[in-house]
Amino acid sequence: MLIIRKSQLDALGEVARRSFEDKMLDHLAGFSPSLVKAAGEAQLRKSIHLGVTRAGRYGLTHQGPVRLYLELMLLFGAHFDTDPQYPWAAQLLLNPGPVSQQQRAEWLFEKALEHQARAVGPQDDYASCVRRAIRFFTELSLATVTEENFLPDMLRELKKADSPRFVHVGIEGVKSLIHRGVEVARSQRLSSIRGMALTLILMWVFGHGCFEDPLQPWIAQTLRDTATSEPEDRARLLKTRAFAWLEQLLAYQAEGVRS
Repeated sequence: MLIIRKSQLDALGEVARRSFEDKMLDHLAGFSPSLVKAAGEAQLRKSIHLGVTRAGRYGLTHQGPVRLYLELMLLFGAHFDTDPQYPWAAQLLLNPGPVSQQQRAEWLFEKALEHQARAVGPQDDYASCVRRAIRFFTELSLATVTEENFLPDMLRELKKADSPRFVHVGIEGVKSLIHRGVEVARSQRLSSIRGMALTLILMWVFGHGCFEDPLQPWIAQTLRDTATSEPEDRARLLKTRAFAWLEQLLAYQAEGVRS
């Protein structure tokens, strides 16, 4: 059975590394063509590097389990393994039991399918998911969200806007995500109500590590924009680019359907 370890790839040199990357590049381009096209080849290669490293931490070195790990990164975000929205991932990856890589991968696959079925529903094609994200951005109301009651206010709004997923993730997982969102927002000069809420929404839609996700490069690019320093201005720009990114994904999806 072929075993892929980052240290081995480094030792074999650039040819072997590029060969493995090319295989995964082709596979992932077929797995999520819209996202891969929008992010670009260079960012996908960065994601593959990151995925090989993170999978290796959990003892996943065989090609099949590593491939699944990369697929889950595309579905749930590059840092799904530590995301409170997906506690089952950490539980299975950190399970110390004497199980094979293949068995661990099968469990991950089954849990991912269960999450999609219960949190997303029967219409889980990519275009539907993108439209759901756009609707979520549009319908979430911040009119009654206050800094003093940010946690309960956002719990209420998230449950109202995305009830099936809220219920499936569970209130403790959502609370953890909100706390993480506030920390990230403050570190990124997004400390207004709008900025904190937007940070949380991005993490809800793209994964809690989306600010460092190679497949969401527009987030980091936006935050590096030195022309916008005020929290409210940064939040508005980030929201505008979020909609542009989602619309781009829909456009690429439509192109794929026509071709």
